[in-house]
Amino acid sequence: MIDTDYPNAAAAFELFIRAPWHWPLGENPGFGGVNLFFSDGAPWFAFIAKGIYQLTGIALSLHWLVVINMVLWPVMAWRLVGTLHPTPAGRWLAVLLLTFNLIVMVRLIGAQHIALGSYWVVLWAMCTVPLVRQSVSWWRRWEFLLALGVAVWSHAYLGAMAALIILVGLVMTRRWWAMAWVIILPLLLLYAVGALQAESTPMGGAKAYGVDLAAFTKSLGWGVAGNLYDIHEPTQGDAILYLGTGVWWLVFACVVMAVWQRCLSPTALFGDTAACYRWWSMLLAASGLLLFAMSFDLRMAGHVWLRVDIPSIFLPLYESFRVTGRFAAPLAFAVVIVVALWWSAWCLRLPKSVWWSVSLVAVVLQLADARHAGNLSPPVDWQASAAAQGEVVADVLGQQPWSGRVFKQVGFFELEEQRLLDYLLVQQGARDIRVAHGARLTPEAVEKRSGYHNAQRGDVVILRDDAQKPECRRYGVVKQFGVCLL
Repeated sequence: MIDTDYPNAAAAFELFIRAPWHWPLGENPGFGGVNLFFSDGAPWFAFIAKGIYQLTGIALSLHWLVVINMVLWPVMAWRLVGTLHPTPAGRWLAVLLLTFNLIVMVRLIGAQHIALGSYWVVLWAMCTVPLVRQSVSWWRRWEFLLALGVAVWSHAYLGAMAALIILVGLVMTRRWWAMAWVIILPLLLLYAVGALQAESTPMGGAKAYGVDLAAFTKSLGWGVAGNLYDIHEPTQGDAILYLGTGVWWLVFACVVMAVWQRCLSPTALFGDTAACYRWWSMLLAASGLLLFAMSFDLRMAGHVWLRVDIPSIFLPLYESFRVTGRFAAPLAFAVVIVVALWWSAWCLRLPKSVWWSVSLVAVVLQLADARHAGNLSPPVDWQASAAAQGEVVADVLGQQPWSGRVFKQVGFFELEEQRLLDYLLVQQGARDIRVAHGARLTPEAVEKRSGYHNAQRGDVVILRDDAQKPECRRYGVVKQFGVCLL
């Protein structure tokens, strides 16, 4: 755990599950008053963990969400690909290529954005609406409500992706009344968690985060194949959409076969009506999300070819979802599946040894991407910084009784530099951090909560190391900040 979004969310999560219940459900007064939803604490999991803690005294950590994400990601991939009726070999190939795709892994190990790494809910949304008239249980008919609820209470971006995917499925089946629940349920859940009651803080700069249409070929340095073009805007590095070196190897193999055999595919990629409906539903929804992700810009290989002002009617959406490039991820998942099924269609036209050899190379290359990314993170200097911060906090608080209250005399932008520090303080027994980093936090809210004039003996005060210091029993320096035990 390094100084990223992960420790910030983990600190909020651990304070939340130990605190009494409040209304709205996501209120977290012990973590600077930042609502759990805006500290990326995965509310659905936090509520479960809070209930378990109150019933048993067992405190689950946010770390379990990493395990949940990495287990349910291939499980949901297996289920989704199964609805497209590929051959058994093609199904396994598609699931393996998705399992070791970098989009989820880099989100978890790069920026360490654990809640946003719950992309399995997007795959779940893709297969949760029955698309043909058939006898299904009431559970299968309304399962989309559970998928949508978990997505909304995972992360705002995932909730928006899941909602559009489910809406497209319901439109294709003409379930008009059911569509109303795709609007009503998220609003009810966001109100219950307290997200709607929070002060609106528009986020500008959406165009800088608009998707580059060549991003599906670019690993941002995380894959073994390197990068095909340079990034001129650093903000483009926020959303990784790389299909994977193994997937591009299969694209090459499929194109060679198509030229050699003079046909695009020897068989239909999707064999029956249900599979065709599923494919078109998935493609339409993912394409719609891609259009939104473009932010009315046409970017290609690091260059903006066309720029159109965002219409005012769409501005509220772009102010709420600034990092629009993330919305292209569902299309990347769909393309990975299509490529796997495309290659599996050539199975009967090739010698088994050739088909399996090419498939094995694809899986190995995809694994190589994952291995390479794992060797890059966390960076050595970030690890050293995290270790140094841990030693300072342990030295100041490890052997000293203290109140568990933390005051801060810092500015708005400095809070982001203290995300790991907050988690280390929680590990040492902090139960009330007066002001903490959180999404949609305003400078006014920080200024209102900043200061330590109410601090008492045994409290901890965080302030700039060059600022005038109160009388401290123990004192240590973390980055440019001082940690003072009064």
